[in-house]
Amino acid sequence: MECGVYISDKSGNSFANLFRAERILYDGRSAYQKIMVFDTQDLGRVLMLDDFFNVSTIMEAFYHEPMAHIPLAMAENRENVLIVGGGDFGVAKHVLKHSDVRQLTLCELDPRILEISREFFSDWAACEKDPRLSVRVGDGAKYIEECPPESLDAVIIDTTDPFFNASVLVTDAFYTRVLKALRPGGVMIQIIADFIFYRSAWFDVLPVARRNFPTFRPVFVPIPLYVTGCWGLLLAGRRKGQLDISAVSQAYLDRIGGVETMTPDLVRGWMSLPPFLEKEFAPWLEK
Repeated sequence: MECGVYISDKSGNSFANLFRAERILYDGRSAYQKIMVFDTQDLGRVLMLDDFFNVSTIMEAFYHEPMAHIPLAMAENRENVLIVGGGDFGVAKHVLKHSDVRQLTLCELDPRILEISREFFSDWAACEKDPRLSVRVGDGAKYIEECPPESLDAVIIDTTDPFFNASVLVTDAFYTRVLKALRPGGVMIQIIADFIFYRSAWFDVLPVARRNFPTFRPVFVPIPLYVTGCWGLLLAGRRKGQLDISAVSQAYLDRIGGVETMTPDLVRGWMSLPPFLEKEFAPWLEK
């Protein structure tokens, strides 16, 4: 549908981004959420969920690359990977660039997201042809609960923000299951929140992470078009000392090939918190 209307991506009570939609391709609701897909002149094709900006074709690598390549750099092995959520196939596309990934399971709760992505984000969904990828529809938390102990090398949690509908994914019960499913050298990465509008979410998440993971750290990633321009990820490992920044080396990125948004120096900066956050998060961070 041709339109030219402005669509709002609101955060808090005092801020919003506006997107001018040249053409609305889909506007509907699944059993779980509102879904909108529209084309823009400058920002590519946009996916919004529950009126929040999710991703666009012009900036997808700024989010999908760190979600895939940072945890896989720090995992002892990369043979068996699980994505919880990720129904747009963006993270999966990047994970499958790793030749040593033998099995990738994508567990998406909302089957409509998979259908929409196959129709409107077919370049990403094309990775579904890779025989290493298995797509399952269902509750990711339940899937992890049913995983055999020490069966996963990496868990990538690419869901809606946990301070809304995905709060079950930042609980002691869930993190205990993740830790049980990870192999001794396994890692987890999870989308959490920014450090301005939704900073309070970190005060809920960090104590739970501290109780459950031998090692963890927030990662501060610049993501264009996300509110405040940056977003926070939680990186956690099963073995103390394994979250070594030097693992994201230039040689590692060169082996992946075609990485657009990451360098070793950038990642080092993303994993260094600014002083005001170091102070606020100090009670829970590793000494």
